[in-house]
Amino acid sequence: MLTFVSLHNFFSFAKASEVPLSPGLNVLVGINGSGKSNFIKALRLLYEGISGDGLRNLIQLEWGGYDQVSHARRNGLGDIRLQFTFPPNPGTGSWYRAEGSPVYGITISAATDGTFRLSERITLKNTKDASETLLFESKAGKGLVRSASGALRDLTEAPYAEASARQMELRFRYMPEDGLHPLLCGLRRAIQQFGFYGFFNTSFSSPARRPAPAAGNHAGRLSHDGENMAQVLHSMRAFAPDAFAHLETFLRRISPNFQQLVFSEADGKVRVRFVEKHLSNSVSARHISDGTLRYLLYLSIFLNPGRGLAVCIDEPESGLHPDMLHSLSEAMQQAAGEGTQLILATHSPLLLNSFELDDLLIFDKNAENQTLVHTVNGDDFSSLTGLSLPGQLWLSGHLGGKRW
Repeated sequence: MLTFVSLHNFFSFAKASEVPLSPGLNVLVGINGSGKSNFIKALRLLYEGISGDGLRNLIQLEWGGYDQVSHARRNGLGDIRLQFTFPPNPGTGSWYRAEGSPVYGITISAATDGTFRLSERITLKNTKDASETLLFESKAGKGLVRSASGALRDLTEAPYAEASARQMELRFRYMPEDGLHPLLCGLRRAIQQFGFYGFFNTSFSSPARRPAPAAGNHAGRLSHDGENMAQVLHSMRAFAPDAFAHLETFLRRISPNFQQLVFSEADGKVRVRFVEKHLSNSVSARHISDGTLRYLLYLSIFLNPGRGLAVCIDEPESGLHPDMLHSLSEAMQQAAGEGTQLILATHSPLLLNSFELDDLLIFDKNAENQTLVHTVNGDDFSSLTGLSLPGQLWLSGHLGGKRW
């Protein structure tokens, strides 16, 4: 989904940092405040700008404005610059092929009225000679866009409201697909398939415990708060029965008394219940334990064929019994093996032990309080004896990402 992300003047990332990503598992490791969540925020900015609630809502209302997002340094570092490099032909399927990787650059500049302005540039970087072909460019209401015929046309010909609120949104978001270059169409569809998850609310009145609207077709991926969990599971049983049966085997591994999930529909809502051994009545999702519910939510992400092309998760180990973590990592590895890029931040040595060193991205802070990211591999620690698992190496301080 993504091969590189470059960040400049974005939260704890000061000078330009290029972070490589693998197509499968990417495990972010570091102390609290080292920048792991800030890296995930950069990916969320891209998603919200293209497919979510928009950047005005994210930057101004949720994050507190430009000054809260830019790296807090006395002399300043200029604009915020983010650049996302994709593998060749993202989202185009087999019907279109081009030699090169799309690169989407976003620049966020502070405005005098306390808001911000955006500029965008999308190029196709040739994999052979590193030359670039312009696909899309927008700045101050003007720019160029490549059409389906391959020709560049003036962006000002496209209808676009120049209201202040719209100037805080990505223009690529609003480009009509009709007549747009296939790579641009595919790129936007790929970005729309990001999923973001943090700590699930599993309180008695939480959205995940409530009935969900019944879906007439495939429900797609789990919502960020798990509100549609019953709908997703019901849809999996109908449209992906093998995946649903596999999910039930995972539940039996952590709960020997579990037998199956059953569903009921009433008033346009679907409810999920647990059938367990030696109980005369099934147990509603409203009354299962917090840890079991949280585990089921994660299975509804990783084992769901409709989970999307990329999933970002912050600290999935929170609230789970340690013996759940190994099977959870198996579900993650299955999702990665089926083509979903996973980006997860963790503090759990037990969870880390389920991964390879090559899967890790180590986050540290330097003396100037700036985030630094580096990778490791097994060759780096071949001389150590008695320490071979990633969790052991991290706890011992050999990987970095620690306070000592």
